[in-house]
Amino acid sequence: MLAWETHDVATACQLPITGPVPCLNMVHATKDGHVLHQFPYTEQPLAHSPEGRGSAEPAWQPAVEPQPGGELVLPVQAAVNYSFIPLELDHPSPFGVTVVLMEEDGYNVRLNEAFAG
Repeated sequence: MLAWETHDVATACQLPITGPVPCLNMVHATKDGHVLHQFPYTEQPLAHSPEGRGSAEPAWQPAVEPQPGGELVLPVQAAVNYSFIPLELDHPSPFGVTVVLMEEDGYNVRLNEAFAG
């Protein structure tokens, strides 16, 4: 499972923005394929902080129908592809191989792992 925000990835990777914006995207991938889930939202402004910074919270819109084999932005597609390449690398993280391969292709990757407890 990978998750990303449309505008954040487009900005960070200098890609054109495609699909709903703003939108939380999730892909559930297996070695046999993937399903793209998209959750568009609008930003509702909140009060400014004492430092003068504004913040916003999401107002969720209807979810887009799940898309089996849905088109993924290139860095996400690369992460999905690399996740299922069997390699024998000595790395302490099960996702470390994906990071190594993506960095070798020129991606700058920061991996966040979350585990349900």
